[in-house]
Amino acid sequence: MEFLNLWINRKNQWWRYLLTIVVSLLLSLFVVMIIAGIVGLFIAADYVASAPEMQNVSVDQIIESSKENIGTNTNLAISLAMFVLTLAAFLLCYKWFHKGRIKDLLTASSKFRYGHFFKAAGIYGILNILVFCVDLLIMGTEDLEFSFQPGPFFIGLALLVVLLPFQTLYEEITMRGYIQQGLAVKIKNKWVIILISSILFGLMHIVNAPIVEHGAWAISTYMLMGICLSVCAILDNGLEVVWGIHFANNLLSFTVISYSDKDIPSHTLFSSASSSTFDVLSVCVFVVTIGIFLAIATKVFNWDWRSLNQKIETPAVNAVE
Repeated sequence: MEFLNLWINRKNQWWRYLLTIVVSLLLSLFVVMIIAGIVGLFIAADYVASAPEMQNVSVDQIIESSKENIGTNTNLAISLAMFVLTLAAFLLCYKWFHKGRIKDLLTASSKFRYGHFFKAAGIYGILNILVFCVDLLIMGTEDLEFSFQPGPFFIGLALLVVLLPFQTLYEEITMRGYIQQGLAVKIKNKWVIILISSILFGLMHIVNAPIVEHGAWAISTYMLMGICLSVCAILDNGLEVVWGIHFANNLLSFTVISYSDKDIPSHTLFSSASSSTFDVLSVCVFVVTIGIFLAIATKVFNWDWRSLNQKIETPAVNAVE
C-alpha cells in the first residue's frame, strides 16, 4: 500500500487530529515546565548561595548566570532531551485518539528500512561536506575561527548521536508522516499535499533565530527543505530516507560551524562572530545541493518520479472509523 494511504488503518475524524496535536503539545509542555522548574530552583539556590550579598538578585540575572555556568554540552543535552518527551507525548496521544499503529507513521514497507536511513544520511552528509569545502576554497576562512576542543567536542558529538535522532524523528513523523497522511484523507493531489506540508514545516520553525533575523530568505530555505523531504517521503514510500537527511543536516549544523544566531549552542570545529547567511546565493547553492542529492538518491533507491503526478487512489478496504 502507498505510504500516504496508511491513514486507512486508523480512526480519522478531524477532531482526533486536533486533539492529538493540541493535547500532545500541552502534555509535553507541562512535563517540560515541571523539569525546567526543578532545574531552575537548583540553579537559583546555587546562585544565591554563591552570592549571599545579592539576595535580591533579579530573575533575569539568574537566567543569564545559568546560561554562563550550565555548560554548552549540558544545555545541548537538556534542549534535545525535551524532544524525547515531545515525541513520547505525541505517540501516546496518537495511540489514544487514533488507535493506529506507530509503524504506519514510519513506512509502508513490512519493516523499517535502516539501510535507506544510513544511505541517505551518508549521501547527504558527504555532499554537504563537499559543498562546505568548496565554499572555504572560494570564500576563504577570514570570518571563521578554528575552535575545535577535542574533549567537549566529542562529548557533544556523543550526545548528538544519542539524542538528535529523537528531535529529527519527531519533526519527520509529525510533518511527513502524520500531517501528510492526514491531508491525504481528503486531498488526492500529491503536489498540493507537498506544498501544504512544506509551508507548515517552515512555519513550525518560525521562532528559530535565523528566521527571526533574516526573515523571508531564511524561511524560504526551510520550506525548500520541506519540499525536498516531502518529495522523498512520497517517492520512497516511508520516512527512512527523510529521517536520514534530516539527521545528517542537523548533525552537521551542530558540529561544523557555530554562528552568533544559533538557537542551541554547541561545540563545533569552527566558529564565527557573524550570523548565518541567507541570501540569493545561499538559497541557490542550497537548491543545487538538493538537486544533486535527489539525482543521486533516484539512482540509489530506484525512484519513479512519475508517481508524484498520479492521483492518490483511496484503497477499496473500508477505513477504520
